Amino acid sequence: MDGKEDTTSLELLTRERRAHNRQAVDEEATLLIVSGDSPIKCKIEDLSLEGCRLHMLRPFPASLGAHVEVTLRIQQITFRFHGVTTWTDDRQAIGIHFSKVPVRRLDEWSEVVGEVTAKNAAKAARQAAAEHAAALAQTVSPPETATKSPAQDRVAQAIPVALGASAAPAHVAKTYPARERREQSRHSVNTDAAIFLVNVGSKLHGRILDLSPNGCHIRTDSPFPVGIYTRVETEFHLAGLPFRLGGVTQAIHDSHDVGIRFLDMSQRKREQVEQLIGEIEETRAAESSPSHGLR
Repeated sequence: MDGKEDTTSLELLTRERRAHNRQAVDEEATLLIVSGDSPIKCKIEDLSLEGCRLHMLRPFPASLGAHVEVTLRIQQITFRFHGVTTWTDDRQAIGIHFSKVPVRRLDEWSEVVGEVTAKNAAKAARQAAAEHAAALAQTVSPPETATKSPAQDRVAQAIPVALGASAAPAHVAKTYPARERREQSRHSVNTDAAIFLVNVGSKLHGRILDLSPNGCHIRTDSPFPVGIYTRVETEFHLAGLPFRLGGVTQAIHDSHDVGIRFLDMSQRKREQVEQLIGEIEETRAAESSPSHGLR
């Protein structure tokens, strides 16, 4: 990576490291020991916002604290991160902590981690539902009088536990291909907004700068006091409509620039946001038309 790039050491994240769930994956990866000769083929077994676990195809030849470079492809996007080995198990499973990530890539990486989290949560929910269906098929009690089974509980719990949310997002059933979600265009807006820090009970004022069906970017008047994956609610007015949407911070570009991913959106709210964005697109298309302003 170019040392001239603006970077962040993820110091904002390490304060909350224990709260970051690791997400299981099974993808090819390449590990390069900085002081070594050639890349080593391996598998990535899990990942989080600040690191990953690799399984080496042969014994790991370096010691703990080795500086490495990991190349991996997740959700059809290739990443290359510098890191440090933090633990090893039988010298073939190793843990990597990313030492620094370029600011321009941190937002994209956090979004990919969120996509993997949602994918794993949906898989867990499907498995729990299948277990519940199998349990109902074997019981002699009618479904309406059957006792609620542990599998049924897991259906309700799987998604919020994996996402770190207090309730399952109402829109999880509506899925998008990973690439399609990333390519949903963000639309520039400029209006007053407020961020409510759910766990702290405080409120920050600022302006919302862009909006998509999945999130927004807000410039706060005062420095943002917490890190990534903090539960928030975003309040703003557009086109005469009030919005108050729950979510999590997914990127801190600097002390005032905050990226927020929406969660727990009801179908009605999602439709309102999509309709609003559609109106913005139509208005801007009309303004850019050659016939605009002609009488």
